[in-house]
Amino acid sequence: MSTTAVGYLGGVASPESLASQVGISVLKLGGNAVDAAVAIGFALAVTFPSAGNIGGGGFLLYRHPSGHNVAIDFREMAPGLSTSNMYLDGNGNVLLGDGGSVDGYRACGVPGSVAGFEEAWRRYGSGRISWGQLVDPAVQLASSGFPMPNSLRKSLSLSAERIERDATFQDVFLDKTPLGWLPKKHGTTIRQPKLAETLTRIRDRGATDFYAGVTARLLASDIQQNGGVLSTTDLAAYRAIRRKPLVGRFMHHDVLTMPPPSSGGIALLQMLGMLQACDPLPDAYSPTYIHIVAQAMRRAFRDRSEYLGDADFVDVPVRSLLDGSYIAKLKRGLSAGMAVRTDDLPPARNLKDESEQTTHFTVIDRFGGVVSTTYTLNGSYGAAVISKSTGIILNNEMDDFTAKVGVPNQFGLIQSAKNAIQPRKRPLSSMTPTIVVDNEGQIRIATGSPGGPTIINSVLHTILQSVYFDKGVHESVAAPRFHHQWKPEVLQLERSLIGVRPQLASLGYETSLRTLGDVHAGSWNRRSGVIMSSDPRGTGEALAE
Repeated sequence: MSTTAVGYLGGVASPESLASQVGISVLKLGGNAVDAAVAIGFALAVTFPSAGNIGGGGFLLYRHPSGHNVAIDFREMAPGLSTSNMYLDGNGNVLLGDGGSVDGYRACGVPGSVAGFEEAWRRYGSGRISWGQLVDPAVQLASSGFPMPNSLRKSLSLSAERIERDATFQDVFLDKTPLGWLPKKHGTTIRQPKLAETLTRIRDRGATDFYAGVTARLLASDIQQNGGVLSTTDLAAYRAIRRKPLVGRFMHHDVLTMPPPSSGGIALLQMLGMLQACDPLPDAYSPTYIHIVAQAMRRAFRDRSEYLGDADFVDVPVRSLLDGSYIAKLKRGLSAGMAVRTDDLPPARNLKDESEQTTHFTVIDRFGGVVSTTYTLNGSYGAAVISKSTGIILNNEMDDFTAKVGVPNQFGLIQSAKNAIQPRKRPLSSMTPTIVVDNEGQIRIATGSPGGPTIINSVLHTILQSVYFDKGVHESVAAPRFHHQWKPEVLQLERSLIGVRPQLASLGYETSLRTLGDVHAGSWNRRSGVIMSSDPRGTGEALAE
């Protein structure tokens, strides 16, 4: 599989090879970036079950060749019977295990992916490719099956303790052995007949079936029979929302990114603003550079915790958080000699009235139309249950709400009452699909990543490498990464940066090692066409024609 590809007729980069092939085939038929993105999104629901989905939700950022841009919010929504304390026990403690916000049917929010993809296709598709043509490849992959890849076997093994309790997971993905339930052998054909039936109904009847038809009734029945609260009324009430992207400037480039309920767009623009104010930056990956960037990360994540939520329900001070004078205030002390401890950060502005397992893919068509899409089930394999009547893996997106102020969620994030559970509300997200455009209207880089809160910083690193350090797309994607999220007080480093740990310790940092992100990115200009890159950290594939 290729991690980089160059062409003139368009390109795709996604975390799974079969889905990338589906996307490039749509571009070959004359479809645009939106058409290809929709086909990829449905294909990943079959071939990338840890995060690809029709049982979850996400964000799609589109830039038309004319320069028009739009953000489509198809984030999951809290069911109508949700309450702010639904994941607390009688003593006010956060519930763990089945029945909580992570595992089982009560963890499921109203899925948005099908609505989001249909909204994108109806409004921005090329008109050359029918809805049925875009969904049918996923139908065929689910019914005829695909060979079990080693990457999927490894992913299933890592989640075995959660998913092996579910009978449908057992039937589709696992084998009973003397050692217990294990993933099916490499090369075994994985067929998902119930999911194929669901996708066939969606192919033939559109999103109406998912939200108000046979699929809606089957899905709600399965959830309610197993203690969940999602209903057919919730599904019928769901709508994908078109929003205006946030637009910032960084080093003479426009940065287009997601507004709330994404927290990533605001945090990204805050960090880029702070770091541009530090120009010139030290050499990349020197201890001083890591120190300055990490301090910017901490400040942005502190504001994320304090101020952000679903702007349709709470006042989010977007303008104030991105105001130049406030960015300048955040920047003060950024390059101080020692790491500023969390409790010693400058106070947040007085602002008035205002998963790890996710997946990202990028598509660029021959005209320079760009789609950057990030969508998720939240945790790996979502709530670790499959609706037996529909074959849909359910999300555990309710964990992205604040179950209890001051108590971290599964990603260690501390969140405020602004992100408390309310019926029909969308939880705060770290997903950060982003498109960077130069002054000539050409795509410097379109990017995004999975990784829970690390998404925001993976996107930051990719943009810094591309725009500030003038690296190519693949170099920008492959470069080392590090992550700080305010709390806990730990700077996470990729192993390639292990050599600077002693110097960082002397600056006051506690560090740990891990792999960060799985970026899929691309660039486009009129002369050299498209360049696509899939992260060498993952198992995805970049294709171009």
